[in-house]
Amino acid sequence: MTLKKSGKNDVFPPQIGNVLATFVDINDGVLKLKDQAGNVATLSAYTGGGGGGIIIEGQGEGSTLRCGLNNSTAGLFSAALSGVDNNIDTNGEKSLIVGGGQNQITNCCSTIVSGISNIISGKRSFIGNGGTNNLSGDFAFIGNGTQVTMSSCYGFVGSGSQFTISGCYSTIMNGMLHNNTGKYSFTGGGICNTTSGGYGVIVSGALNTTSAYAVSTIINGFVNTASGGYSLIGSGVRNSATGLYTTVINGKCNTTSGCYAFTGSGYCNISNCTRSFTGNGTNNSSIKQFTFIGNGTGGTASAYYSFLGNGQNNVASGQYSFLGNGAASTASGYASGILSGIFNVASCCKSYIVGSNITTDRICTTFVNNLSIKNIPTAAAGLPSGSVWRNGTVLEIVP
Repeated sequence: MTLKKSGKNDVFPPQIGNVLATFVDINDGVLKLKDQAGNVATLSAYTGGGGGGIIIEGQGEGSTLRCGLNNSTAGLFSAALSGVDNNIDTNGEKSLIVGGGQNQITNCCSTIVSGISNIISGKRSFIGNGGTNNLSGDFAFIGNGTQVTMSSCYGFVGSGSQFTISGCYSTIMNGMLHNNTGKYSFTGGGICNTTSGGYGVIVSGALNTTSAYAVSTIINGFVNTASGGYSLIGSGVRNSATGLYTTVINGKCNTTSGCYAFTGSGYCNISNCTRSFTGNGTNNSSIKQFTFIGNGTGGTASAYYSFLGNGQNNVASGQYSFLGNGAASTASGYASGILSGIFNVASCCKSYIVGSNITTDRICTTFVNNLSIKNIPTAAAGLPSGSVWRNGTVLEIVP
């Protein structure tokens, strides 16, 4: 049964002194009492309770609300069971506000459990608690939060504040100031993280960004950017993985931009070509396809399949060149190699250096500073052509 509202002058005072007339005021919808002398007061003035109202039928068919607290339920079969200044409009059929204040639902089958100044305009959406949240996407969910704006369908926020979710099926578990604009994106925690590409994942950290459409991931760190498809940054500061299937494990200011390129750790390293590799170190550049730098400082591997193991200011610029260790050395010849040492230059094709301060001048030759041969054979029998053997005090070569 719907309680009809009346003006206070339309209700006759009771004829018996200890009886009170009850009516719902037409002006404010509050349940009030009138005594024999014509005095009018709210129910709470007599009961002393803080509730100030009881459950009555709302404006919408089959709806209910707690009167006396300025709640309204215009949607069919909707309910505002507690709180103050809560509103379910005519489009909010089968919606529910359990408590809180100044909450509003404008679409069907949605729920606000508690909180203040929350708005749901999407269908079948849910807010558990918090304040100033705005859900306009269908099937959206906020467990607890503040100043969350969610315009996408099937969005999810566990807890936190000042989030924006516009990508469908996006999730933010916790944190502050996150922005998920990509579909199926995920942010676990941290502060000021952005996932703008589809399927992007940021587990934690601050000011990190994933922007590739296909599954770019940042585990942790600060100001990292994963913009390549299927790229990964483990942790660190100001690292970038911009190529397809690129990886940066840790470090600072590392750039990995070639497809399938890898940087393990270190500072200001570059791996910018397909399948280039930098393990660790500082200011190393692996800038050609299939190049490798293990460690060191200021190293450059700039030719196909060149290898630089370690050292300082070394350059492997010849195709298939090898430089194991040392400093200020260059292997620029095709398939040239420097085992170690300093100030070496292997510029001839297939020339090799073992030592220091050596520059090669012949192809297919090994250069050393000094050579000491131990256990030299004393007979030529059984040795292949070109072998060295000792005949007394003379070295001979097998013809």
